[in-house]
Amino acid sequence: MLRLVGEHMGRLASGDLARRCRDGLEHSTGTWAARKRDLTAGSSSRWAGSVTSNTHDQWGLSRRAQVAHLRSLEAGIGMVRYRLSLTVGAKGSRGRPGGYRSRQEWFVKSRRLAILETEYERVRAERDAGRVSVVRGGRRLLKQRHNLAAAHKSPGEVAGGVGGGAVVPDRRWRVRQKVRQRDDPPHPRR
Repeated sequence: MLRLVGEHMGRLASGDLARRCRDGLEHSTGTWAARKRDLTAGSSSRWAGSVTSNTHDQWGLSRRAQVAHLRSLEAGIGMVRYRLSLTVGAKGSRGRPGGYRSRQEWFVKSRRLAILETEYERVRAERDAGRVSVVRGGRRLLKQRHNLAAAHKSPGEVAGGVGGGAVVPDRRWRVRQKVRQRDDPPHPRR
């Protein structure tokens, strides 16, 4: 019975997270109340409040991670630009790195700079539009789900295809998709 309740609440939470992500920057107390009202039809008001609050926290965490990623890209772009501006083989001074060691390294880093700038523009456009990337269950588990061979999973560990031929790994994916209590500690990073 608990498994059924967890799966039901997991479906509600996944739907609410998708709706919150679609709202983007247009989110307000009115849209929050509408989401909670819609969830209350399939659960209690208390559970609906918990789900919407957790969804809001997940969206906010993804938004902060997006901003941190932008800062990281800015720092990387700045450093590569600085080193490209120096002559090849120039020595560093006062804790600053010098120029690149060879023309080949300079060329490779100039290509890397173009990639970083493209990535920066893409992430900045997503931030400005209010789009975030968030996965219920975690990115690591999602990558395993999409790369079964690399994750050392056999077809026997997979539950049948879900729309478009996607496959779901054994219990771990389903368990991580279920709603957890707010008081549960987060999984430690490895």
